[in-house]
Amino acid sequence: MIAISGGKDSHFQFYMFKEILRMNPLLVSVEDNFKMRETGKHNIKNISETFGCELISMKPNAKAQKSMIKYTFEKLTKKDLNFFQPPVQEDLDKLEPIYLSYFVEWNSFNNYELAKRKGFHDLTHERYRTHYVENFDQIDTPTYLVHSWMKYPKFGHASATDYAARMVRYGLINREEAFELVKKHDNALDSRSVREFCEFMGYTEPEFWEIVDTLYNEELFKKDDLGNWSLR
Repeated sequence: MIAISGGKDSHFQFYMFKEILRMNPLLVSVEDNFKMRETGKHNIKNISETFGCELISMKPNAKAQKSMIKYTFEKLTKKDLNFFQPPVQEDLDKLEPIYLSYFVEWNSFNNYELAKRKGFHDLTHERYRTHYVENFDQIDTPTYLVHSWMKYPKFGHASATDYAARMVRYGLINREEAFELVKKHDNALDSRSVREFCEFMGYTEPEFWEIVDTLYNEELFKKDDLGNWSLR
């Protein structure tokens, strides 16, 4: 059984499992209740159709999801995160995980090229995202991208840093080019993501940004007279 997102890496994984390793996995898609892009709908359906796999799709209780998001967005403390802390090293040493990358070189951009040949759709013809530097990762729902961007006010880096660093490791760009991408995109949370998050949760956009303002790490950021935050 394999949990999937419909993304380019899921397409690559199923290519390996079905066509190379000759396995017959069961797909389980655990989704949220955010509004899904047409691209996202296509990609989840495409995996089942292209590779001939059964697909079980699950969604959480929408009321419970909203309650949890509201609580964690407004009030979650480090103490509340205890449940999500990793186990001690002694317990980790007892595990024997097996990763596909043990057997196949893992490269997000190569996975993307293979996924396109298997019917995967990116966002080329649908939407440009201001805080991303590519158009094929985390593309199912714009709303979800608020979650990944929340690293930025807390730690000073977000999705643009993640992918720019990966592109340097793959030899696609140099470090100076990566710095420029990060400066241009990392802080620029996409307006559609904010709008759809607020619509789902019942916030106004000023309320959303008031809450985000409380999350900035002042050891990393400073605020100007107009209320704009910048890295120190």
